[in-house]
Amino acid sequence: MQMNWVAPLAGAAISILVALIAAPLIRRIETNSGRRRVIYVFLFLIAWGIASPSIKPSIDRLVLVHTLEGELAKNVTYAALKEYEPVTYKRVLAKLKADIRAGANAQAAYAEIQREFSAVLGKRLPSTSNEAAIAFMKVLVDQVKLLMDQGGDICYLSLHPELLQSQVKIYSRFTPALKDATYAAMAQVMRDARLSPMAPVTDAQMTEMGVVDSLQLHPDLWIDVADLDTPKDTLALRRRDCEVWLTLHTAVLKLSEDSAGAFVRYQYSGG
Repeated sequence: MQMNWVAPLAGAAISILVALIAAPLIRRIETNSGRRRVIYVFLFLIAWGIASPSIKPSIDRLVLVHTLEGELAKNVTYAALKEYEPVTYKRVLAKLKADIRAGANAQAAYAEIQREFSAVLGKRLPSTSNEAAIAFMKVLVDQVKLLMDQGGDICYLSLHPELLQSQVKIYSRFTPALKDATYAAMAQVMRDARLSPMAPVTDAQMTEMGVVDSLQLHPDLWIDVADLDTPKDTLALRRRDCEVWLTLHTAVLKLSEDSAGAFVRYQYSGG
């Protein structure tokens, strides 16, 4: 979320404050108007140098706290959280404001919010619509593909966020379009879980639908799929996990909406 206007606004506030500090000093100087302007500028610059390092951070935080909710409302994910998960939204908003006032590390604050959203999504995905579940999985597939193409084990880390203190490292690699798609998918999961909820998929239903059989994956691949939760230490094994995950979920997305949606929702139901 861009807040590039905050710095100029805070700078303007500091300018006003410094002017108020310098003005009484100027009035005490009996001299001609030209010299007065020179002295005023000189004192202004001195006052700015003294006030800016100590005051600007406080003003930045004050501005952010008072404009935060309006900024969050521009993001579809936060808007959906406010409407459909009000208790969590209030907790997130209060935490954000407290962190800002305390001058908390931005990455630490982001990690905390990620945990809140992960908890909400984990709770709502099993009962959201098939359409929302599929949209959410499409975004995840696009994310993993992008990270896989960038090399290294960043794709593996995205599938195992517990290995990272913060996901900022991953999020910063996404394109603006992918970020927007992620926000929209998360919002749809929350909205549909509230407005058109479905019963979570059971083991018996998965067996009856024959979703796994219909994927038509090579038998050996299922061995790798079953091994996805086993921690991997080498780069080769980590990238292999990404390949297996992508192969599996790309095949899922080729199924009918009912089957694909059921598979995704089942994954998040603890089944």
